Amino acid sequence: MEIEMNSPRKNVLSLRIKNKITEDLREESFLSLPILPTESDLCARYNASRETIRKSLRLLQEERILKHIPGKGVWFDISAGRVSDRNDEIQIITTFPYSEDDYYYKEILAGFFQGSQMHNISLRFVESDANTSIKAEDINCPTVIWAGKYEKLETFYELMQLKKNFVVLSCSYDDKDIPCIDCDNQQGIQQAVDHLRSFGHKRIGIAARKVDFALNHLQRIASTKQILKRYESNLKYDPLFFISENWKLGEKPNPDKLLSWLEENGITALITIDHGTLALCKMCFADKLEIPNDLSLVSFDNPEFAMGYTPPVTCIAQPLIEMGKRVIERLASGAPVYETELFETKLVERSSVSNLKSGN
Repeated sequence: MEIEMNSPRKNVLSLRIKNKITEDLREESFLSLPILPTESDLCARYNASRETIRKSLRLLQEERILKHIPGKGVWFDISAGRVSDRNDEIQIITTFPYSEDDYYYKEILAGFFQGSQMHNISLRFVESDANTSIKAEDINCPTVIWAGKYEKLETFYELMQLKKNFVVLSCSYDDKDIPCIDCDNQQGIQQAVDHLRSFGHKRIGIAARKVDFALNHLQRIASTKQILKRYESNLKYDPLFFISENWKLGEKPNPDKLLSWLEENGITALITIDHGTLALCKMCFADKLEIPNDLSLVSFDNPEFAMGYTPPVTCIAQPLIEMGKRVIERLASGAPVYETELFETKLVERSSVSNLKSGN
């Protein structure tokens, strides 16, 4: 099935996505939780955050066709409208099930689209099993290995020895010769900790989901623990809180676990390092914990999406569009570049952090 981006079906697809959000809101009873955005707020912010991709797609609508490829999720084969005019192709190997509802995918894809337009290159998305290691024969053209692929360093060393042109996205390793593009996770955590400490918070925790850790999530956990130990060399509390192991939309997190953990460790602020902010807010509401009066919160998140919470959440913003564009730029140059490139994060201050120094 092919969908031309300037066809009426584009609007049908948009409406279907909005209806899906409405169904999720209704199933989760989100509308009854004052700590979360209302249906109209969320839909408004959702549409606003989609605008970046819409702009990119408008640039490509005369030259690209979106194809639905059978598989576990929805995958895009973004092929040239005039194949004869295209000599180059970049493939993107990932285990991610594509989600229209996720800001991360939308902004990375916007970067991919903008980069492919600038360099006159076609993009091909390939679904890959997380448990199957990438082989040299899989890299038959410039390739993005997107986060979610748990590859051993030996795999990358073999590809580098064979002079393969590839970049690992949203995942970085201690060996800086590995061709990676990621945000500076340690810088982001440092910004969050410094911000919280400037408001008098000394007992700071980390909240994360226990399943499906990507390497960059593990790095954020490690960075948080390392940074906290600079201020308290012998940490007398465990800063890591696991959000309900199998939590997902449609399930109820266990709020009592959060409250007892906060009280036991004397923690006044949390940093969420993945997409667990929503579950954490639900836990706080169930335990009648007010943000920021009872608990301050900073999240790795998209600034627009973080605005949808009540109160709006202070977040560590990642330059995802720029990262996506840079990946395409590096691969389009032709010659492999074997080095890690980290992008700076930015702390976007909102109203989810209380000032303990002022007694508020």
